[in-house]
Formats: sequence, C-alpha cells, structure tokens
Amino acid sequence: ISSIEDTVLGWRPKTGKYTLKPWSKSGKVTILTNLEDGGRLTGYNNKKEKIIFLGGSFTKGWAVDDNKTFSWLLLFRPYLEQDILEWPRTTLLAM
Repeated sequence: ISSIEDTVLGWRPKTGKYTLKPWSKSGKVTILTNLEDGGRLTGYNNKKEKIIFLGGSFTKGWAVDDNKTFSWLLLFRPYLEQDILEWPRTTLLAM
C-alpha cells in the first residue's frame, strides 16, 4: 500500500518504492516511488531552480510508472533549466 492514514488529511503518501498490480485486465505492473517529502520521484536532476506541479491523481500519475509521468518526461527536455518537483494534493495540504 503506497498511502497511510493521516489524522488530518485522511491519507498521505507512504515513503518508498512500490510495485503495483495492473489496474485492469489489459494493464501492466506499475512502479511508483514516493519521496520523504510526500512528492513522487520525478527524475534525478538537481538543478538550482524548481518547477512545482500541484494536483491530484493526474499529477501524481496513478497507474503510470515513475519514468512515464508528465513531470518526469518534462524534466528531460533539452531546453529546460529547472528541476521538477511534484506533490499530490493531499501532501500539499499537509505542508
């Protein structure tokens, strides 16, 4: 389980790397990594400037591998000079 109960929010991301079963009969296994700050792994660059995506399950990328989320793919655009951070809505409320 990639989320844990939270007394204020109801649920919050649980730190760790998870292998999730397919979401449908035709789906595939999904790799999802939650970071200590509640965000999702969006790549490995460590740039000075940051772009932060806030949102719900679409931003989080449910049923999408870490390296297939739109924030991960955007990070590796050659013209991008900022790092990408992503927090699901529940994590943002806790900050």
